[in-house]
Amino acid sequence: MANISPVQNLDFFETKSALKTYLSNQDRFADYDFEGSNMNVLLDLLAYNTFYNNYYYNMAISEMFLDSAQERNSIVSHAKELNYLPRSRRSAKANVTINITATQAGNFFIIPKDTKINGKCGNTTFSFLTEKAYTAVTSQILQRDSKGDIILVPRTYSVSGVEVFQGRLLTETLDITDTVLSNNMIDTRSLYVEVNGDEYVYKTDIFGITATDKVFYLQPEEDNKYSIQFGQDKFGKQPTAGDTITAKYRITSGPDANGVNSMTSNGIAGSAGVSITVNTASAGGMISETGDSIRTFAPKALQVQERAVTTRDYEILLRNRFPNIEAISVYGGDEVEPPQFGKVIISVDVTGGEGAADFEIAPSELRNHRRVRCEIEVQ
Repeated sequence: MANISPVQNLDFFETKSALKTYLSNQDRFADYDFEGSNMNVLLDLLAYNTFYNNYYYNMAISEMFLDSAQERNSIVSHAKELNYLPRSRRSAKANVTINITATQAGNFFIIPKDTKINGKCGNTTFSFLTEKAYTAVTSQILQRDSKGDIILVPRTYSVSGVEVFQGRLLTETLDITDTVLSNNMIDTRSLYVEVNGDEYVYKTDIFGITATDKVFYLQPEEDNKYSIQFGQDKFGKQPTAGDTITAKYRITSGPDANGVNSMTSNGIAGSAGVSITVNTASAGGMISETGDSIRTFAPKALQVQERAVTTRDYEILLRNRFPNIEAISVYGGDEVEPPQFGKVIISVDVTGGEGAADFEIAPSELRNHRRVRCEIEVQ
């Protein structure tokens, strides 16, 4: 008997040829003309059926395993089982100096959090936002009239080192029965959550969390989305039906906003004029983590489990948190001259940047290791 072996075949014509060969080796079909008979239609039908089944089972079985899955949703599903949170989009960040002209008394001018700034790259305009409030100062002395009263004259207030992030803010009201955030262009670093007006703090693990702590967690979902999870009154306070869950976050264009070096403002409340000098062009904007990256780092993250013990652990943690690291070297303080026992030296090369912010030099993942010193090397 001929061996058809259709399970190994993913080509329609090869499958049909195998079926013909099988039938031709049967005595009753030895001299049969398959091409010129109705049997040819039946062979087409059998070949199509075999082809579709082979393709379906091949794809279905491939998607069942992290190593062979091709669809990002399947990869994310497997990563979820390993407690791995794929990186979201990242907003491009720029460093600017803001000069404000205002007629007000006092030597300080407060620039509120989420102040909007416009940046232009080519013919495209992007919105940038401040992530915190900044205080601009002036050195101008107050003027007084002949009676000794303070005269309000235009003053210039200035603040440098202002970090602005590309994107715009969205606010969503969620119900405890469905906490999936609707927009997949989110930069999860900007997520702010309130329940009935009370702030909930983002946590990456359950260590030290009590049943009454107001915390939330993130979970990856299909189509690059994320859902907010709570502690079920075991590892954090659980909202109940009827509670109002408010999520505020920034959505971003990712890498499209890299390279912006010209910015303007439509004005800040209380100011008469605003000028902006870009110190460092926007950089660091990224798309969400790719399937290949998730497939690579999810098992490694499970191995490390947010703990930095070996030098390899430090490399994995930092690469997960800062995808703009192009090269990294980690070694113990005992390997340097003179030896610095109890320290870990980290040297990184950052892609597309001219500097690193303080929070990047001392990332939160390493702050618990109090004797860690980071060295940043930027090309």
